[in-house]
Amino acid sequence: MNCSELAPGQVVAVEVNGVAVAMCNLDGEFHALGHWCPHQDGPLGEGWLEDGCLICPWHAWSFEVKTGQHPLIPGVGVPKFTVRVEGDNVFVEV
Repeated sequence: MNCSELAPGQVVAVEVNGVAVAMCNLDGEFHALGHWCPHQDGPLGEGWLEDGCLICPWHAWSFEVKTGQHPLIPGVGVPKFTVRVEGDNVFVEV
């Protein structure tokens, strides 16, 4: 994906090598989390960012963008993928 496709504060669902990913731009830093919320499989890539967390659009479960972990429930989270920016391109390792 191109950096210009995801402005700060935005979230988008993408597919990387067959894996659904929620791409986030948190204050100019790109992060990639698993797309499916562990609560009831809500689509995190359709959620929004709030206070450093990705919020699920179905039931407002939140996950810290930098770690993928739920901020209040230890051991609950979504996969966090490594992101690399080269020039204007964003790469995700899945």
